[in-house]
Amino acid sequence: MQATRWRYLAEMSWTELDRLDRERTVILMSAGPLEQHGPHLPVGTDVFAAEEVTRRLLEYLREATDWTLLLAPTVLYGSAVLSRPYPGTVSVRRRVQTDYCTDILASFVENGFRWIIVTSQHMDPPYILAWEEACQRVNARGGRALHGYERLVFDDLFESGSLSAVLGCDAEGESHAGVFETSQLLATRPELVHQEELAALPRVRLDFLGELRRARSWRELANGLGYTGYPAEATAERGESIYRRYVARYAALVEQHLAGADVWSALTLTRWFPS
Repeated sequence: MQATRWRYLAEMSWTELDRLDRERTVILMSAGPLEQHGPHLPVGTDVFAAEEVTRRLLEYLREATDWTLLLAPTVLYGSAVLSRPYPGTVSVRRRVQTDYCTDILASFVENGFRWIIVTSQHMDPPYILAWEEACQRVNARGGRALHGYERLVFDDLFESGSLSAVLGCDAEGESHAGVFETSQLLATRPELVHQEELAALPRVRLDFLGELRRARSWRELANGLGYTGYPAEATAERGESIYRRYVARYAALVEQHLAGADVWSALTLTRWFPS
């Protein structure tokens, strides 16, 4: 199929946007908070990962569909409550985030742009559920907004042995700034990974559904440095493998969504964290 047209939404005038066929135009939007990711990764780790997934999703849809694709600016900030005690983290209350995200989506929907795909990679249930609620609110008004990339990762995280098989190493206790996210940054932004700190970090094993959910802050967990797993085992090759696996699954669901299928149950986090 011939490559699809795509544009940076922020570079377009309102008259250019007004000429688009709303029912064959989809807005692709990355989202993520500024949050500490241990001493070895930048506070923008979640943002960089989400933008890379969105970039790859755009490339997939260019080849697989005839839709017009609009790449919207990244939506920064959101709930990151466990990381509040660390410099550089910005956390927004879930209620405030939900209202803010609803207003963003509603602004597009009210002008006829119903099809919106929001991609984030912040493994924080309040953050994800805020985006889900925002999507549900605008979808009740005629929108077709979708969020849920993290669900694919959570499925592997909580299915015994699945994430270890994906990573090709022992992933017990993996959930934040470990092999998974460090490998992603090594694959796409290696200059931002602090290699000396990374090499010195010991393994941290935590039960996500147990002690992590009960904690008030990462400062209370393990060595207090704000990571889990064994990030020293991260490699760029593992990062590329991670992107290929999850983007392929995610892109297939997005394509089904654009074709009119109901894929909400495959992406909602309420399977693991009832809201």
